[in-house]
Amino acid sequence: MPVGRKNVVPLTALLPFLLLFTADDLTVYTQVEGDGSCLRKVQVTTPVATRYVRRRIEALVPGGDPRSGSFVRGRSLVLWRDGRYADANRLDGVELRVERSLFSPRVRYALTENLQIDFPRLTKKEQAAAPETTFQYRLRLPGTIDENSIQPALATIEGHTVTWKLSAGKEQYKITATSSALRYDYLALAIWIMLAAVWVVVRLILQHRFRVPATI
Repeated sequence: MPVGRKNVVPLTALLPFLLLFTADDLTVYTQVEGDGSCLRKVQVTTPVATRYVRRRIEALVPGGDPRSGSFVRGRSLVLWRDGRYADANRLDGVELRVERSLFSPRVRYALTENLQIDFPRLTKKEQAAAPETTFQYRLRLPGTIDENSIQPALATIEGHTVTWKLSAGKEQYKITATSSALRYDYLALAIWIMLAAVWVVVRLILQHRFRVPATI
C-alpha cells in the first residue's frame, strides 16, 4: 500500500510542450529500488541551452538530492538532472504499491504515473508539429516485468526496463507496469530451515549408529 502523501514533491508530471518542441530529444527516466525509493532523471538534448530550458529541467526534478550536469554531443548540448527520493509515492502523479505476502517468496511492485503535457497558446506551426514531437519515458522496476501489465501497450522491454516513445499529440498518458522480485529475506529463511533440517537428520543418523551394538 502507498504511504501517506505528506510533503509531496511537486514533480510536475507536467511536461512543457515548448520544451519538447525545442529539444532534439527528451527522456524521463524513473528507477524504482527494492525498498520503494526511486531515482528520477530528466535528460534533454538541445542545440541551444537557453535559460528557459535549464529552468524547466530544474522544475521537473525538484527537491530530493538533485544533481545536474551537461556535456557536448556533436553540435548539440546534453543537459541532465537527477534526484533521489526515499519514497516514490512522494512524487506527484506517481503511485507505487509494494505487495508482500507471508506465504509468497516474491514481492510485487506496481507503478502508475500520470503524465500530462502542458500546452500554452500554440502557433499554427507548433500545432502542426505536436503529433510528430516525441519524447521517451523509461521505467526500471526490480525483478521480472509482467508484459501484460504494461500500458500504453506499445513499449519495448530490455531486462528490467520498459521504454515508451510517446507523442505530444496527446495531452495525457497513464503509465502502468508491474514486476515481481525474489524476496531475499524469504530465501535466507528457507535456506536456514533447510540447513537446520539437514543438521537434525545428520544428528539422528549419528545417534542411531552409536546406539546399534556391533555384531560379532
